[in-house]
Amino acid sequence: MLPYERFLGRPFAGHRDSVSDLIGDNLESAIEEMLAKDGISFRKTRRAERLAGFDQAPDFIIPDEFSPRVIIEAKITEDDGTARDKVTRILRLC
Repeated sequence: MLPYERFLGRPFAGHRDSVSDLIGDNLESAIEEMLAKDGISFRKTRRAERLAGFDQAPDFIIPDEFSPRVIIEAKITEDDGTARDKVTRILRLC
């Protein structure tokens, strides 16, 4: 995949990003269903939402951003380490 991205440049990355959002939505929906089914209260953040105390908002905060006990970042990784980088930033906040 990397040679295609280097050859095609940003248009390829834009396509990959749009497909990634579709896949991520499916994963987030499954997590949301599981939390709701188990009666776990949570706060699901919106795309590009800003939260005080977070450089970048995670996808789910249990129970909420005011008293976070668990944070979940739903990420399927095949993307050069961006999930690792985001988790590292979030862990520094904890």
